[in-house]
Amino acid sequence: MLGEAIRLVAFPSFDPAQLNNLVQELQPTYTEVIHGTPPDPDNSWRTEAIRLLNERTLNELHGKSDQTASTLDFRQALSIMLEIYGRRSMFDRLVVAPTGSKMQTVAVGIFRAVLHDVQIVYPTPHVFTQPERYTLGVRRLYQLDLPTDAIWSAIKGVEANDDETVPEFR
Repeated sequence: MLGEAIRLVAFPSFDPAQLNNLVQELQPTYTEVIHGTPPDPDNSWRTEAIRLLNERTLNELHGKSDQTASTLDFRQALSIMLEIYGRRSMFDRLVVAPTGSKMQTVAVGIFRAVLHDVQIVYPTPHVFTQPERYTLGVRRLYQLDLPTDAIWSAIKGVEANDDETVPEFR
């Protein structure tokens, strides 16, 4: 709808240009920032490091809301996005930028697969990382069986109780 507010749902990353370019291009009225929290305590420093790298852009945002979600458990990001959708989709155009972790991006994919009035945007890099700067090696692989896990989450309203069984990551 012409003239409706744009609500950007963004996942800050180690590349601050991504968030900055999204904000400059979209000029959102509101921004929902979902900060990733790694499951491994040894990597907890990453959340604050990413926040500091994106600080200039984050501080310039008006109508900003900050939340956190696991970088591994996709249901947390999905739950936040569904809550935002339920609260704001009648008033704002929701635009989601899946620049977070791989599993947060899975959450965005499930979210968009179910809700067709959500727009997905992704900042295009001006240059790609040089091959010698790529991350090397593989630590642990995860398998997420879709669509059953996604359907399970959607049916449950993504509001799992602490005592509820978490879908198994293999």
